[in-house]
This record gives sequence, C-alpha cells and structure tokens, in this order.
Amino acid sequence: MSLALNNLGNVAWARGDHSGARSLYEQSLTISRALADQRGMAIVLGNLGILAFEQGDYEGAQRLYEETLALSQALGNKWVTARALNHLGDVARVQSDYGRARGLYEQSVALCREIGNKEGIAVALVNLGRVAVDQGDLARARSFYEESLPICREIGDKLVMAQGWSAVARILRAEGRPWQAAQLLGAVKALLQAMGAALNRSEQAKYEHTVSALRQELGEAALEQAFSAGRVLSLEQALGLALERPLTKPATSLPQGQPAAAAQHPVVN
Repeated sequence: MSLALNNLGNVAWARGDHSGARSLYEQSLTISRALADQRGMAIVLGNLGILAFEQGDYEGAQRLYEETLALSQALGNKWVTARALNHLGDVARVQSDYGRARGLYEQSVALCREIGNKEGIAVALVNLGRVAVDQGDLARARSFYEESLPICREIGDKLVMAQGWSAVARILRAEGRPWQAAQLLGAVKALLQAMGAALNRSEQAKYEHTVSALRQELGEAALEQAFSAGRVLSLEQALGLALERPLTKPATSLPQGQPAAAAQHPVVN
C-alpha cells in the first residue's frame, strides 16, 4: 500500500498536482512508519524533500533530506545516501553556503563513482560546476562540465544537460562571449520546451538574470537573433557549443516531444 501511494504521488507530481502529491506521499510515509519500513520511509521522505525544495521551503527540505540521509546510512543504501547528499548540497548552494555545498556534492559523486551510478555522477558534477560558476572559478567549472555533459549525452539525461548548458552560458558571458551565451540559452529553452520540463526556481532566476544582462550587452535585436540561432541547433551542435567544439552545418533541430529525465524527480520504491 505504501508503495502504491508513493507511486500515485509520483503520478500527481508529473501532472503538476503538487498538493495531491504531498497528500499521497504523507499517506505513504504514515504507513511506512507504522510498518517500520525504513527503506520506504527514506524514499518517501526524499520525495517530500524534493517537493519542499521546489516550493522554496529550504528549511523543510533540509530537515527531510537529513532524515533521509540518516535512514539510508543506517541501511547501508549507498544509492539513496548519494542522492540525499546531493540534495543537501542543493539546499546549501541556494543559500550561498558554497563550502558546505561543495563538500556534500563531492561526497555524492564519490559514492556514485563507487556504485557506478552515472546519472548521479552527472548530477553531482553539474552541481559542482554551478558552485564553481557562482564563485567565479570558471576554469574549474568548465572541467566539471567537460566530464558531466558527455555523460548526460550517453545516458540520455536531457534535463541535467539543459541545466549544465544554462550554467555554461553564464561562463560564456563572463568570458566576454555574449553571442555564444545567448545561443546556448536559446538551446536550453528549446530543449526544455521539447521535454515539457523547467528549471527549478533558483536556476530559473539565474537564467532570467543572464538573459537580462545579455539584453543590455547585445541589444534586443541581436539577443533575439542569437537566441533564435540557438533554438534551431541540433542536440550535438548545442553540446559542441557548450564544450567549445566547432559547430557543423545546421542539422536537425533539438528533439521534440521526448520525455525528461529529471535530476530532481520523485523516486519509486
């Protein structure tokens, strides 16, 4: 019953019914606690944490992630532990506690390497890149994206790839290349629209700030031209732009109507 309620919560989440998802997750958690099902508790608490984080309740998210972490460590479940560490890093990062965030992400990526979790490796590396960008360490940030973005391509995780591109656009702007930054942001928007996905609120705010800054630097007309050029790049061309590979002649545009593989997505039991 707990499993079914958790999975129904995932369905509600996917439909955008966050209130319904919360109710179903809480019912699932009540049953898991009654049965002393620690694994089920860890998974549902993590899902509730993601929900709190996405709604801007960072204090609540941290409390839920910490409980998830304690349970997963007690169980010796390295997959859930790595995920909880990454999520705790997210909370620290959005609160500008970069030293703590970096340490948590590094622990997460180390565990993911140990167990061969490529998705977890990519997510944690993208997040380490975000920390480096926020701190102005562009060379270090690039090194994280040079490893993480090809992994995203390999495993088909387009949402994490889009998140990485968004951060690389900030690097390009900081390096004095506003046209390329705008192109990459156009590719980000096209890929997200194709998946029916979105950045979380903190990353969306950074995306919008970068677009606003580029508008001042390029002017409205040039920004829209670069943005439009980015929107028609193929997946490989956009990845090449992010990794500073030469662009080939125009190929097929970014894929339409494909499902997202989310970095912050609910977990099934």
